[in-house]
Amino acid sequence: MVTGSAWRKNNLRQLTHSLGRYLAILAIVALGVGFFTGLKVARPAMLLTGDRYLHETDLYDYRLISTLGLTQADAEYFAGLSGVTAAEGAHSEDFIADSETGERTLKALTLSDKINQPKLTAGRLPRDAGECLADSRRFSEDMIGTTLTVTQTATEDAFTVSEFTIVGLCESPLYMGVDRGTTSLGGGTINAFVILPQESFRADYFTEIYLTVDGTENEIYSDAYNDAVDSIKPTLTRALEERAALRYEDIIDDAREQLADAQKQYDENEAEYRTAREKAENELADAQAKLEQAQTAISANRTKLDEAEKTLEQGRKELEDGKTQYEAGLAEFEAAKQDALSQLDAAQTELDAQQAKLDEGMAQIDDSGILVQHEALLISQNQLLTRLEQETEGSAEYLFYKGLLDAVELAIEQFEKSEPYQAYLTLLDAQSQLDAAQAALDEKRAEAEGTLAEKQAEMDEAKAKLDESEKALETGEQELKDGRAALVSAQAELDSGRAEYESARTEAEERFADAEKQLADGKRQLDDAQVEVEKLEHPDTYLLDRETNSGYVSYHNDTSIVDGVAKVFPLFFFAVAALVCMTTMTRMIDEQRTQIGTLKSLGYGDGAIAWKYMSYSGSAAMLGCLAGYALGTWIFPAVIWEGYSMLYGFAPIEYVFDGRLLLIAIGASLLCSAGVTWLACRSELNRMPAALMRPKAPKAGKRILLERIPFLWNRFSFLYKVSVRNIVRYKKRLIMMLLGIG
Repeated sequence: MVTGSAWRKNNLRQLTHSLGRYLAILAIVALGVGFFTGLKVARPAMLLTGDRYLHETDLYDYRLISTLGLTQADAEYFAGLSGVTAAEGAHSEDFIADSETGERTLKALTLSDKINQPKLTAGRLPRDAGECLADSRRFSEDMIGTTLTVTQTATEDAFTVSEFTIVGLCESPLYMGVDRGTTSLGGGTINAFVILPQESFRADYFTEIYLTVDGTENEIYSDAYNDAVDSIKPTLTRALEERAALRYEDIIDDAREQLADAQKQYDENEAEYRTAREKAENELADAQAKLEQAQTAISANRTKLDEAEKTLEQGRKELEDGKTQYEAGLAEFEAAKQDALSQLDAAQTELDAQQAKLDEGMAQIDDSGILVQHEALLISQNQLLTRLEQETEGSAEYLFYKGLLDAVELAIEQFEKSEPYQAYLTLLDAQSQLDAAQAALDEKRAEAEGTLAEKQAEMDEAKAKLDESEKALETGEQELKDGRAALVSAQAELDSGRAEYESARTEAEERFADAEKQLADGKRQLDDAQVEVEKLEHPDTYLLDRETNSGYVSYHNDTSIVDGVAKVFPLFFFAVAALVCMTTMTRMIDEQRTQIGTLKSLGYGDGAIAWKYMSYSGSAAMLGCLAGYALGTWIFPAVIWEGYSMLYGFAPIEYVFDGRLLLIAIGASLLCSAGVTWLACRSELNRMPAALMRPKAPKAGKRILLERIPFLWNRFSFLYKVSVRNIVRYKKRLIMMLLGIG
């Protein structure tokens, strides 16, 4: 093989001059390999994704069901069997609940610790009986914190609470797909699932037990996994039948014991009913007697009140007469009092007028100074008398003062005889008379007031007696009113007591009837229960593997569909790639016939010349294969998984590298490129160099079938005839066109 520098340069120059052709081969091979490897690796990627998800969540290998239920002891028994890695009891219940988005039909599952573990997508796990996880495919995060109110359950009284608060969203390996199953409630279709703690379920038995077994670490759907599961199936079948038989015996024993207790309780209740009825009848008789006594007492009190009311009426009439007499006396007293006071006031007015005139005269005298002069003369007289007593009688001083005294006394005498002074004396006398008259008037006023006071006291005493009588009358009326009210209250109480008595009697009769009915129902239930115990059949048992899980089976079917598409569809792309390579390389070799002939004439061997073209197409195919594998195994699984995300969005796709598939893709790519190039070169390399250096003779033409049908052929135009002849003449191009279009 030639490997010189000129040879390499020539090959490199040929590649650069025909880069478009080179890239076309690369692209078509990359497309074919991408489709082939992408589709081929899609199923392993989906299986790996599902396998890891189910191993992370520990999906059950077997589901054990008994028509009589299973117990915790059964779960512990199965957990201890050889080949069983874990066993866990679970409850499930279909129910209808009201939510913010309307009514939903739901399936309640049990929050497990080991098997079928939910994958939390939002929120948190439940912590008590009133909390739950909701289906993340059917509930949004906005509904976290909202309440589901149970309105109907498939089993009566299935839950310990009637409301569940959504605290988180999750996915469950029990529901790999979108199908949530069917139910006898609502419209027959389950809308979503919820996961509850064990304490949310009231039943003391499990509806199923889930198991995981040894050897199931193998890939899901594989023969190794199926063999591991099938190997323990006979053991589990026998064990389940044995445990179901034990469960049947326990239920029968418990039922018979409960029947015996129920019969005993029935007998006790019947005796209690007889005693209670007798006691109630005695109490009703006592109550009837007390009611009759109370009615007699009320009638007697009503008679007393009627008599008291008559007495009060008489007292009120007497009081009214007394008030009339008092009012007349009071009016007469007030008139006399007013007359006496008027006379006294008139006399007082007259005296006050006279006193005013007297005061006016006295004021004029005071203003004239007469009284002052008279007072001065009297003072002088007293002084002179005092002086005379001090002087010796007969002495000159004595005589002097004596003369002055006489003159003063004379002046006094003359002054007192004067008209003004006499008027003063008259006024003094009038004042004395007025004072006497005022005293007499005051005495009369005092006497009148005393008389009036005595009369007023008599009137007040009469008024007090009237008020006392009226108060006593009002007290009597109030007592009568209170008595009437007490009588009405007593009558109402009696009526209430009578109504209570009638109600109690009616209630007692109803209770007696209910008790008798309950006793009859209890007796009938005892009889029915006895019949049911006798009719109780041995339970049916079901050992179910994953193949009964619709999501698990659907996932397997869908991956098989992808694998079926991968077996057929990519072959067309490889066929197109081979045809493109063959056409491209054939045309390239035809164009370089002269160069091939020259190389042969220069001594280059057929292998070296063939390798030149095979390396050209093979390198393009190799690069295209690697690029197609890288892109195909990344894009196609992701695109297919995205398409299936509406059904199986439980985890992101796991990418798979398959070395064997890569080698197959490389081999197929080289076969479709280098192989067809060798076929194209072989016919040309068999020719002599001189023949190759001459232009290739065109392919001989010949008449086609349509030319033998003049009726059709003559109707074609010239260009149509040329086209039809070329289609028939170049059959390889026709096949390539048809495959490419198809």
